[in-house]
Amino acid sequence: APDLKESSFLPATWKGVTVNGKAYGIPLYLYQMAIYYNKDLVKKYNLQYILDDGFVTIDEIKDLKGKLPKGTYALTYGNLPWAFMSLLYGAGGTLENDMDDLTKDVWRKPMEKLKEAYDAGVVAPMDVDGEQAFGSGKAVFAQLGTWAQGNMSNTLGADKIAEANTLQYSADNPVNFFYQCNWMQLKDPHRSAAKSAAAADFVKYVYEHWMDWSEVGSISPAYRDLNNPEYQKLIQASFTNSKKERDYIKTSNYLYGGYATAGWGTYNDIVYGNVGLEEGLKTLDLMAQGQIEIQEES
Repeated sequence: APDLKESSFLPATWKGVTVNGKAYGIPLYLYQMAIYYNKDLVKKYNLQYILDDGFVTIDEIKDLKGKLPKGTYALTYGNLPWAFMSLLYGAGGTLENDMDDLTKDVWRKPMEKLKEAYDAGVVAPMDVDGEQAFGSGKAVFAQLGTWAQGNMSNTLGADKIAEANTLQYSADNPVNFFYQCNWMQLKDPHRSAAKSAAAADFVKYVYEHWMDWSEVGSISPAYRDLNNPEYQKLIQASFTNSKKERDYIKTSNYLYGGYATAGWGTYNDIVYGNVGLEEGLKTLDLMAQGQIEIQEES
């Protein structure tokens, strides 16, 4: 399968399967929480200026305080730990270098901004179903998975919604951090050559027929799809339709990716004010360090 090589994939995604210069897998797909927006509400409330640069920042959301009618939210948060990774990188951090202390500024500052936006009263409360609020026209922006585009298209109408980059810490350092799924196969001296060949054939088959999967909102890592005119019409292609957008993409090699989101509920507790910032960050750090220690010991 000669096409399954580095030059066939986005550089960031090939980096995600590479350790010490050697590839151990094949990129499969990318996913993340995107910012969806209701075109009619953006026009109604004269908010196009927020989208002119392609980025929606936390500060821009916070600044909508008092500019929207009661009962209409500027933004609904969703899956904060996943979305937070773009904010971490936007604040100058990385998963590879900044898992030693989750109380440092690259974690603290984005968390403070998220909390400030919520405290300003422009973000939907925790007990509001974000997807339902957006789908019923009660939110201008929504932080939803790239896979939500099908449901939102059916609910509001495909011509009524659009997708922007992930929520940004700052427009000065935009980052779209994507989680990445890969094809991996454990070493097994007892595996027959026929099984290995069958596995390779299947990987190649999915690679060549990936477009069959695209309508659910997944993002392809392969130039074969990204440069396909049919793919470029899809809503999630906004992340990859230009070289500039492709350069914003960051991924992790999963060294620490799972541990960073281990304290799932704690992210929400901090942002929605159930615990103090300092207490929450310390809890996140303890959970992450504990999981890393367990993994290293095993």
